[in-house]
Amino acid sequence: MESCYEVSAYSLQGFGKESNQDYCGFCLGDARICQNEAEEKKEVKGNELFAMVSDGVTHSFHPDTLDAAETAVQAFLDTCGKNLSYEEIANIVNEAVVSRSNCFGNETMATTMIAAMIQERHATILAAGDSPAYLLRDGKIEELWDDKNIFGILYDFLGNRQKRGSTFVNKIDIALQEGDTLILASDGVSNPYVYCFGDNPKDIQDRILIGEEDETNPAKSILERTIVEEKKNMFCRSDDKTAIVIKIK
Repeated sequence: MESCYEVSAYSLQGFGKESNQDYCGFCLGDARICQNEAEEKKEVKGNELFAMVSDGVTHSFHPDTLDAAETAVQAFLDTCGKNLSYEEIANIVNEAVVSRSNCFGNETMATTMIAAMIQERHATILAAGDSPAYLLRDGKIEELWDDKNIFGILYDFLGNRQKRGSTFVNKIDIALQEGDTLILASDGVSNPYVYCFGDNPKDIQDRILIGEEDETNPAKSILERTIVEEKKNMFCRSDDKTAIVIKIK
């Protein structure tokens, strides 16, 4: 029996920024949706759902960090349905970013990864960097991954030439239930709440991770509410914001 998922995705450029350096996408079999193609939530059925959000690292040597983010997402989605281990997937995606940066000489591309591989009622979260993931269950939120550090240093990221052939992507396994909502996001979604209200998932839940205002696209609603909070708290510049929201039906 096939599982059913309700999926929405959206990405917004941070105000005060010249361009959006985030990228996202999801696929189920041959169906692939990337970035803002999902203007409305989609209900899909199948045995395996892949989804990923990638945030290009601004301080990498290569100036076009969107290129790194898009390369990573597309490489990850290409592994859907191939029955690969998470170590194999991690290395395929990392190598894709490294190979892309090689096209530009010695420049280094870097990007984060927060991805989900869902098979029926089981999800494997793959994470490198500080893009967060949350599980919303029975009205309560659990932070599955958010690699914060006070120095703003990314110890793990895609495009890392030094970690070729090694497992450097973090893996979290979780059993899903009907009615669960899984949220993958870039750190532009969580950071304003960390700075303003403290590192508390409940604060994030109360302010952004419900998405009920826009029933046509819950991911879009999350991002717009984040922008409202930033402006309310006098942020003069904000990071790009991207989210994929997956509800288990």
